[in-house]
Amino acid sequence: MKTSDSQFSKPQFSDLQFSNSPFWVSEFAAELIRSLNQPDFGQKLFQILKANLTFDSFVIMLYTNESAPEILHDEIKEKNDVFYDIYLGGAFLISPIYSAYKRGDYGFFPIREIVPDDFYNSEYYLSYYSKSGLQDQLIMISQINETKAVAISIGLLSGEFSQDDITMTRQLYPIINAAVNKQWSTLTKQNNDLSNQLQRAFDLFASSVLTERERTVIQKLMQGHSSKSAAKILGISVDTERSYRKSAYGKLNINSQSELFNLLFSCLGYADNELDCDPLVLFLNQ
Repeated sequence: MKTSDSQFSKPQFSDLQFSNSPFWVSEFAAELIRSLNQPDFGQKLFQILKANLTFDSFVIMLYTNESAPEILHDEIKEKNDVFYDIYLGGAFLISPIYSAYKRGDYGFFPIREIVPDDFYNSEYYLSYYSKSGLQDQLIMISQINETKAVAISIGLLSGEFSQDDITMTRQLYPIINAAVNKQWSTLTKQNNDLSNQLQRAFDLFASSVLTERERTVIQKLMQGHSSKSAAKILGISVDTERSYRKSAYGKLNINSQSELFNLLFSCLGYADNELDCDPLVLFLNQ
């Protein structure tokens, strides 16, 4: 377990510190069960985990196919509202956690297990993710039903989670997953169609000028895949992938991933449920 200082001081709940008990998993489960169906369940889960694990941020998000992500609970020492606004405004579409949800990858993951191979060199990481200050994350994604999932992010602002931290949290995931499903199985939210609009805009981005394969290649690029990784996913050679990428850049009149990233997010602002067309056209005709 980590012993370094954290942005948060540990809650003064000695009865929640189970990790030194031979029955700690059972005690953890019992404490979490007592918190079910309570409005402060998210806060209680945070407190139980915080008493046994050192971390700096804790966020619970609801993912659905009908709307943009919703923050169910968060514990962040220095909350960056701009970061949240950008994420909820469209950046979530290419985030590794949301991508895992869309693939149906449910379970417990250290963040490095779900990010694409070139994620830390991607424009998404450099221009957006890195501004969160997070150096490491543990992720839990719990399926609630066919279209809904709850994702939990536990983050560090410095250093990495130890193997003991990872092992302990992995042991707790089945208990947390069951509790989360029980707590939020009937959770509903108003359908504002924002997620559908943004997903459609992302899917149709540059469709008026690029071929389907060129669009797929740049989508993989924006998600953080290297040429080698994208080529493997698409079943093409690396040289062919690079040819598609070069062609797409030329048609979009851009020269870098940074320009591509900025163009995409400029176009997402033109997402429209009524118009099933390329948002790039709407952006250029503004």
